[in-house]
Amino acid sequence: MLIVVLTWVLAVFEWILTTTWTSNTPIVVLSSLVVLAVAGVAVAVSSPIKRASRRSLEREAQRWLVERQQCPDGAQRLQQRRARRLTAWVPTLTVLLVFLFFPEVWGAISHISNPRYGKIPGFRFCAPAAWIVLDSENFEDGCSRVMGLVGTGIIFVPGRYLRADVPLSVWDLTSCSVGLPANDHQLRAEQNANATRSRLFEIGTEQLRCWEFDRSSVRRLRYGPPVEIDCLRSGRLSSHFDGEADQVPSFYELLNSVRPDQ
Repeated sequence: MLIVVLTWVLAVFEWILTTTWTSNTPIVVLSSLVVLAVAGVAVAVSSPIKRASRRSLEREAQRWLVERQQCPDGAQRLQQRRARRLTAWVPTLTVLLVFLFFPEVWGAISHISNPRYGKIPGFRFCAPAAWIVLDSENFEDGCSRVMGLVGTGIIFVPGRYLRADVPLSVWDLTSCSVGLPANDHQLRAEQNANATRSRLFEIGTEQLRCWEFDRSSVRRLRYGPPVEIDCLRSGRLSSHFDGEADQVPSFYELLNSVRPDQ
C-alpha cells in the first residue's frame, strides 16, 4: 500500500512540475492537496498496522507458551526455529522473483486470465507464454483485435532499467469479416515498398506478407535498433509489431502459429 501511495505521489508531483501554469497558485493548491491526501492515507493505514502488530505479538506469546508447555527437546526447538526463519523468507523471495521477472510473470498471468485470447474471427493462434495479452476487442465494423506487450525482465537487462529505458514492445493481430478493397490493399503495399526487408507466411491456402522497418535512426535514445513490422494478408488479416529487435523472432513465431479456424 505504501509503495502504491508513493508511486501515486511521485506521478502527481511530476505532472505538477511538468505542466505549464500561468501562476504559482495552482501549484501551491495542488501540492497542498497531495500532502493532505498522503497524510490522510498515512493515518488510515497506521491504525490497521498497529492492530496487526498487536495481534501478532499476542499470537507469538501464545505460541511461546504452548511450546513451553509441550517441552520439546533441543533438536526439535532448533528445527522449529529454522522452519520459522525459512517461512519468513518466503514472502521476500516471492516479491524478489516477481520483481526480477515482472514482464514474464505478467505474461503468464494474462494468459490464465484471458483463456480465450487465441481466437479471432476466422483464425486461431498461440502467443508465447511470456507475452502479455492486454485486451481483446470487437468492433462494430466486424473486426476483432487482440493486442498486448512483450517485455524483458530486469534480471536480463539491468542496465536498461537503470537508464529508465524499459525494453517493451507492442503487438496486435486484427481480423475483419470483410477485407480491404483491392485499391486500398495495393496502396498499403506500395507504402511499404521502402521496407528494410519483407517476409512471407503461409496461412492455410493464403499468404501473409510482412514488411519490416528499421527505426534506429529515428529513436536513437533506445538501446538496440527499434523495429516496426506491418503485416497484411489479402486485406482480411493484419498484424503489427513495434519494439525491440531481439523480440522480432518471437513475433514471427506468433505469426507461424496462426491457423484458419475451421
